Amino acid sequence: MSIKSEEEKVKGTIYAAFEAGKNRNFGVLSRIHVDDGRFSKFGENPPYEMQDVRDALVLEEMGFASLSGYDYQIQNIKISLIDKVAIATFVLNYSGVLVDNTTFEGRSIKVRSRVTFVLTKNDSDWLIIHEHLSRVPDEHIKT
Repeated sequence: MSIKSEEEKVKGTIYAAFEAGKNRNFGVLSRIHVDDGRFSKFGENPPYEMQDVRDALVLEEMGFASLSGYDYQIQNIKISLIDKVAIATFVLNYSGVLVDNTTFEGRSIKVRSRVTFVLTKNDSDWLIIHEHLSRVPDEHIKT
């Protein structure tokens, strides 16, 4: 299989993660993450501790469920393939209305984050084994 087609498969997995949130199809998330004890995540929202796959998926689902009108854009994606490992770095812009489930009030958000995903090849599929997101502070976003 060519490097370009493997890169497209990696991109497909990355986009599937964000499309799952946009379409509220959370079952996809468990199918595209490694679930054998090796997964780890550092998120851009509390809690800031390292998360395992169970905690990460619960928090992702809660986050997506609280965000109405979620939309995203991936920019400057770079994928490096090393045997059965892929390192993907990109800028993620996302927006929506964050709804407080106790007051049912919403506030618009627009976020820019630097993201690194590490994926591993499992048969013909690429699965996410590590995620690291770091929000770009508002004062550093060029408009």
